[in-house]
Amino acid sequence: MADNSQLKILSDTADKVPRRRFVRGVIGGGAAVSSAAYLFRNSNAQSGGAGAGERLISLDVNGQRRRVDAMKQETLAWTLRYKLGLTGTKLGCDRAECGACTVLLDDIPIAGLFFFIVHVVYLRYFARGEEFAGSVPTELENHLPPLIPRHSLVARMFHWVMAAAMFTLLFTAFLPKAGVQFDWVTYHWIAGTVLTASVIFHIIHASFWLNFRAIWPDRADIEDAWKRMRRSVGLCTPPPRRFAKYPLENKLYHAAIIAAGTTAIGTGVFMMSRVRTALFPRNPYLFSDMTWGLMYVLHGLAGVGLIALIMIHVYFAVRPEKRDITKSMIFGSMRREFYLEHYDPQRWPARSDRR
Repeated sequence: MADNSQLKILSDTADKVPRRRFVRGVIGGGAAVSSAAYLFRNSNAQSGGAGAGERLISLDVNGQRRRVDAMKQETLAWTLRYKLGLTGTKLGCDRAECGACTVLLDDIPIAGLFFFIVHVVYLRYFARGEEFAGSVPTELENHLPPLIPRHSLVARMFHWVMAAAMFTLLFTAFLPKAGVQFDWVTYHWIAGTVLTASVIFHIIHASFWLNFRAIWPDRADIEDAWKRMRRSVGLCTPPPRRFAKYPLENKLYHAAIIAAGTTAIGTGVFMMSRVRTALFPRNPYLFSDMTWGLMYVLHGLAGVGLIALIMIHVYFAVRPEKRDITKSMIFGSMRREFYLEHYDPQRWPARSDRR
């Protein structure tokens, strides 16, 4: 009976009320009910208090003890951003993929310190003095200028720009993990764009204006490096020849930088589609979750590799025995005495064009 009467009322309403007014009334009523449910849901969530499952916890944040009421389903990023006011922690993909919500938790970097200690111990107790086969002819020595050109101004400017971009990338990537709050994403993708442009320029410049083959290993490099390694462990081996413009160790380092840098740049270009930039429209659905995950792993590994490589580069650049090489990257030339002591004029002839 009740069901029949309700159906009857609806039937009568449909007959007496115009169809258009009836449809508008149904739509308006549905919208009002949905809005009310949404508002009541938010008010209930905000007024839950301790009865809704909140508990008082203590957090050590940036060296300070902070107490906050948190619900068991809250993420750490939500608590830091909306309850402690630390807005440097971002909520990006909500799936822990983009890295915006990353924080540093009881992490102590010790790998770099370990490398430095090992190298210092090796130099102090095991390393032998440099010794090279042969000598430089006196007539050739007399014709050399006091300063031997090594790097052109264009090559030095490229390295300065690349170094600035690399350090900016590293600082913007890892300072947020140490708790420093700033708009790191914008600075990061801008530095990545500058690095990409500088690398493209360097490839073109090295291919047409520099000796492109000077940085690639040859048979003489491998033979001399093998002799240096045997002598470093105390084996009896004839001394190696003097270096060409770049020893094998420098060439291998260059190859490692190419591998890590290319991986970081390639994955970084695609990852720019997940953030708002002035270069690409934002499209976080460009790849599947599996592909994005692999891309983030490769980008992270390349970043860690670049940190290690840059750390090694800076360490050796400030060492006393490498000071002339570092100065040549700043001023473009090195002392004649250093050149004659370490380099073979036949393998690297001194030129005035600084190539």
